[in-house]
Amino acid sequence: MENKAIVEITKYALSKKDFEDIPEDQVALIGLLNYAATELNCLQRVYIASSQGLTGENHLDVGIASQRYTLLRVWSAKLFELMQCLEDLCKPNRKIDEVVLEVATTAREAMVELKENDAYPLVRNIRDNATNHYSFKDAKKNLRHVSEGADFSLYLHEMDGNSYYPMGEELMFVGRINRFGSGLSGKAARQNLLNAWMDWNLLANHWVRATHVDAFERLVMSKYPRRAAWSKKHYVPVNLVGNIEKPVVPLFMKRTVG
Repeated sequence: MENKAIVEITKYALSKKDFEDIPEDQVALIGLLNYAATELNCLQRVYIASSQGLTGENHLDVGIASQRYTLLRVWSAKLFELMQCLEDLCKPNRKIDEVVLEVATTAREAMVELKENDAYPLVRNIRDNATNHYSFKDAKKNLRHVSEGADFSLYLHEMDGNSYYPMGEELMFVGRINRFGSGLSGKAARQNLLNAWMDWNLLANHWVRATHVDAFERLVMSKYPRRAAWSKKHYVPVNLVGNIEKPVVPLFMKRTVG
């Protein structure tokens, strides 16, 4: 079949009716985890698909880096939001469904590994100061940590989505990383920090999947022990299927002429 690719998808069929006899707290938690896991899977996939190698051409590389790190920051922030949400469910004296509390407690206990990871302080710091908020105060603090060779140019295009302004990335993100790692010597050491950050995100996504599976088994599959998932191969447009070894998210968009 021309311009089609084969993708095998496994479906565990459920409807709203299947949740009618499940306690409200449990339905809310599984819905929340479905939402979070889907978002985080999407962000991981798009991040991987946008991880083009640098070209050596500065007018391209500053855009590639900005796109890559924007996605990495948003992905990290979403992970922290889920961690905080589940920790809040474990607060003392909170009236909550017993099974929901068990799921949240298991998830919180598994967070220990994430919080003891060497990259955690960096990821938390960037999340607090360079992702969820635009801080004038931090911009001023970062100024003296911007490298002498930083690019403050504006790269403009007739389509807004194709324009990028690396001064902001140099100040708010790279400057913040330099301030965080001021005790490190050399660019390579700071690059290792960034690599450790991506590895932390991947580790955290494994935690999300484990938490999601745990919740699904306790809250849904236990109610329907005989229900099975089934797999089916689908023909999908080839432009919807990428190769993990060949990033496909473009840096520039253009209109088709003619």
